[in-house]
Amino acid sequence: MVHKMGKNVLIILIILLLSAHIGARDLNIGVSYGGYYSDNIFMNATAVRDYVCRFQADLNYSINKFNLFLDASTGIYNENSEFNSYNIEPGIEFLHYLKKEGRDSLYLNLSYVVLNYRELYRDFNYSGPLFQAGVRLYTSPQTLLKAGYLAQSRNYPNYASFDFSNQTAFVEINRFFKSQTTLRLQAGINYRYYPHVADEYDAGENYNYYNPSHGNMNGNSGQNSNSQPAPRSHTTAVPNFYGLLRAAQGIGTRFGITGEAEFRHNFRGLDDADALIKNAYIIYPYNDNYLWDGLRLTVILKAVLFREFSLEGRFSYFAKDYPGISVMDEEGNVSEPIREREDVLLLANFNLKKQYRKFDISANFTLRDNNSNDDYFFYKMLTIYMGIGYYF
Repeated sequence: MVHKMGKNVLIILIILLLSAHIGARDLNIGVSYGGYYSDNIFMNATAVRDYVCRFQADLNYSINKFNLFLDASTGIYNENSEFNSYNIEPGIEFLHYLKKEGRDSLYLNLSYVVLNYRELYRDFNYSGPLFQAGVRLYTSPQTLLKAGYLAQSRNYPNYASFDFSNQTAFVEINRFFKSQTTLRLQAGINYRYYPHVADEYDAGENYNYYNPSHGNMNGNSGQNSNSQPAPRSHTTAVPNFYGLLRAAQGIGTRFGITGEAEFRHNFRGLDDADALIKNAYIIYPYNDNYLWDGLRLTVILKAVLFREFSLEGRFSYFAKDYPGISVMDEEGNVSEPIREREDVLLLANFNLKKQYRKFDISANFTLRDNNSNDDYFFYKMLTIYMGIGYYF
């Protein structure tokens, strides 16, 4: 049902995108190719290396205040072809300026996301709608107020326990100074809801697609055959609050430095979600904004170099807690004494970009050093990326 709806939405939007009429203001098409090498594609102690190619195409069709878009991409792994995937997202955007002359605006976005893996990783296939809304108000030339809301739903047809919905709401104030200094204060709430997490393995060991031990993603039979009873399930919600303080300082017209401090607090963890914890280690659904708890400190350096090359260096320190996720041994059993997983991540990223006529050229270098009290997540990672895009 969900897949059929996604296909119908996709077909309708493709027709709209390709049926340009006289009132159309703009039709833009972009294609890009990127390739990256990583010595740890799954970001864990298994340290699996691979080279990944990514092809992407974007279509944007603008009519007055509306923009219809279609984004499609595919990831191709050189050594781990069973992890190949494609992603499709059709959608519509609406931008309305609240005054005839001014920068105050209202933004709306509605899209439908489809992600499909092949073979062993089909449990992580999902689809679902995504809605975003935002408003920008300049209360003075030096003060900008922003507020935003996001609602997202994902359906995993091959593993119902992974189904979830996200909601985020935030408010933000920005203050600009003549000294090229900008201060930002943001506060928000994230809320993740799992509608049916399996709480009983009635089907025995064959119920799981994957061995629950750390890092073993070798599949067996399906999740639930016709002869196997469906497991009972329950709901789980994970609300968290976050606050962010950002200070940016421009130095002339070509240099800038930014500092950020972010704090997150989870009011509840995944204490009662064993079906998620034991079966999703490689995709790590715990590392996003909805489930980690702790502190992030970031410094960003930006520079515009010769021939308009832009260089950005980003250095981050994370102290992350994972409420409800216990440290496990190599067999996937909770270690004694029981401890919740805690990570300290050091992250360094360098990004070089150049726009030449209709071409966008980029290169990226990333180092991750993750120290964890769970040995499976004690790792280092190096990633090198290069890409080129062309916009018609």
